[in-house]
Amino acid sequence: MNERRRQQLHELPLELRAYINQQVSTLTPFCLPDSRAAVTVIKEVDKNGQEEFVVTVSLCSEGTEVKSTSSSDNMYEATRRACETLLEHLNRIHSEIVDEMETKEQVQQSANSNEEVTDDDSNDGEDSGGGKAVCH
Repeated sequence: MNERRRQQLHELPLELRAYINQQVSTLTPFCLPDSRAAVTVIKEVDKNGQEEFVVTVSLCSEGTEVKSTSSSDNMYEATRRACETLLEHLNRIHSEIVDEMETKEQVQQSANSNEEVTDDDSNDGEDSGGGKAVCH
């Protein structure tokens, strides 16, 4: 059995904290005014003394949380991969929403163009000078 000791790291080296802040800042385009980012670093040590760092990056806003976890024997690498994975996920969500909005817009434009009626002035008096009317 591969037993591992787990310890959450609360005190991180200044350089790592700066690196984490830099990595988390890549998530800024997806943040709302009330968004909060959190990073958890856990050190796992197996019975042979091999260290592995598990980094979880989460972004919370308006009752929703998205997070990504990565592990490596290098804290910087685990942090980079966790942020990168979360950023890729947020980009996919953004693309899906944009695609959905564009599809709805195209459907609406198609519906609007089908509602256009030509006024040929053959059945009216002095109401208009001809042209197109769009029904809303």
